[in-house]
Amino acid sequence: MKIARVVTCLLVIAASAAPLAAWGPVGHRVVAAVAESQLTPEARAQVKALNGNVLLVGIATTADAIRNDRPETKEWHFVDIPISEDTYDAARDCKDDDCVVARIEEFREVLADDGAPKAKRKEALMFLVHFVGDVHQPLHSADNHDRGGNDVKLKFGGKNRNLHSIWDSGIIENTASESVLNKRIKQRIADGEDDAAGDPEDWANEAPCSRQSGLQAGAEGARRRQEDQQQGAPGRREDHRGSAAAGRRPSREVDQRSTAVSG
Repeated sequence: MKIARVVTCLLVIAASAAPLAAWGPVGHRVVAAVAESQLTPEARAQVKALNGNVLLVGIATTADAIRNDRPETKEWHFVDIPISEDTYDAARDCKDDDCVVARIEEFREVLADDGAPKAKRKEALMFLVHFVGDVHQPLHSADNHDRGGNDVKLKFGGKNRNLHSIWDSGIIENTASESVLNKRIKQRIADGEDDAAGDPEDWANEAPCSRQSGLQAGAEGARRRQEDQQQGAPGRREDHRGSAAAGRRPSREVDQRSTAVSG
């Protein structure tokens, strides 16, 4: 199996198996670490041939780190699919191939090309490790004329934040440590709960549904807590295990992490 296919499949499995679709630095490192732990010996050798002794987790956030130095890459991290639309449309959502869907496809092809310069393949690996995580984050693939949720102001965990930052890092920061998340996701994969079905368009198409369910869960959680406080009852506790794929995952984590939605 080609390295591009192996790495991409494992990244997708790791991203889909995560209990939260939230990808700040910790989320990206977790996806990369879990994917690396599942590499076949052949794929691991090919990654080492490109990356030396640097692990995938060591390049998981590089794409973010270079954004200011490589301004042409800024659009590559997301795709703005209007939440009013059901599916991704390249002509509408990805002009000039400047979106995460097109770039995943491009870098997968570069990585799979044994005749491409080593430097190009190494860069393609770095971008793939990061972008497969990005496309599974609902606010990187769904937009409501609010800059991917950056303009939606909320209170989360007692702090004033915006919706995008909550999905990027707020939820995951209030869930578990990086090492615990690694163990949980590896166990889900070992139990056969997740696979790498679909392609970049499919993963992006899951985002509008995930975003809507997250907002609805947050609003419902705020309403329930208000009712509990009025009745003098303790706050509800719920099972917070995610479902098998990011797009099918009801965002109960937003509810249970004391999200007070005020927009």
